[in-house]
Amino acid sequence: MQRLLEDCGQSDPLEALAVRRSLDTLLDLDLAIIEDAYQTEHNARQQRSERLAAIGQVAGGIAHELRNPLNVVKTSIYYLLNARNPSPAKIAEHLQRIERHVVVADSVITALSNFAKLPLPNLRPFPVLLCVQEVLELNPPPDNVQVTIDCPDSLPPALGDLDQIRIVFANLVRNGREAMPQGGRLSVQGRQVSDSVEIDIADTGVGISPENLSRITEPLYSTKARGLGLGLAIARAILDKNKGSLHVASEVGRGTTFTVRLAAALE
Repeated sequence: MQRLLEDCGQSDPLEALAVRRSLDTLLDLDLAIIEDAYQTEHNARQQRSERLAAIGQVAGGIAHELRNPLNVVKTSIYYLLNARNPSPAKIAEHLQRIERHVVVADSVITALSNFAKLPLPNLRPFPVLLCVQEVLELNPPPDNVQVTIDCPDSLPPALGDLDQIRIVFANLVRNGREAMPQGGRLSVQGRQVSDSVEIDIADTGVGISPENLSRITEPLYSTKARGLGLGLAIARAILDKNKGSLHVASEVGRGTTFTVRLAAALE
């Protein structure tokens, strides 16, 4: 190629310069295509690695959640098979224990199935205050929890699937209630921010430590001794499908605030 350029340059320097520029452009294009191909392959490999890591995390969580009830079932079956002349009361106790933990295992599978098969939302305007009131009626806090609701009349309807958003609010209300075993205050506040509606659900409970704060919406991650770790993950997944978002702020010993953001149904 260099020899051809030199021969061309001897006959017509201007033509040689044009040819050189054309070749440089072609080489730049080839290098860009090669770099893009390598980058695409790198991104694909990284995504595969992230998916495998996520699958491993979920698999570990499932194993943990199912192993506990299965171990209880196994222990009770061993007793029933090997006990000598067990009393009817003992037999009934172990049968009830087996039934109870089979229900626990089934609830784990059901929750995972529901999480994996969230239907596409039917986005329609709905009144935030009415939705919150319905959730509190179905999930009443205990007597030692004071509830305050502040959703002004000027608050526009939110855009979302009402049935799915009820699930989100119910999970957040239950989360706040469980964070205040000794009582406290649960407050719900709605406001319009530009073309969005934001709803704060705040408690005065135990709070969430900084090391747990970034992971609480991960599937099967829970800070509770008997928590399945799907409530907040389902809430986040629902909001993602409803073109919304979930933000959390917390301070240990002072409480937690979950902020749900949805599009406002503006006329």
